[in-house]
Amino acid sequence: MKKRITIDDVAEESGISRTTVSYILNGKCANFQISAATIRKVAETAIRLNYQKEKAQNALDGLEQDLLFIKDTLLQIIM
Repeated sequence: MKKRITIDDVAEESGISRTTVSYILNGKCANFQISAATIRKVAETAIRLNYQKEKAQNALDGLEQDLLFIKDTLLQIIM
């Protein structure tokens, strides 16, 4: 059985603090001054590690929220 990838794993692998990674992966980075380079690094690491929110949280948030997060993150990266 594969180990579930956590925010801690993404933080360790990317070299970014757990708090910053949490803000980014939970779509709250607009509330803080986080550089596009940091957002990009966390997003790339999360994708490479196949990070996914917990199933219960995904069921509550739904696919729409995940897509909105990806859209918002990509917009922040290119802006």
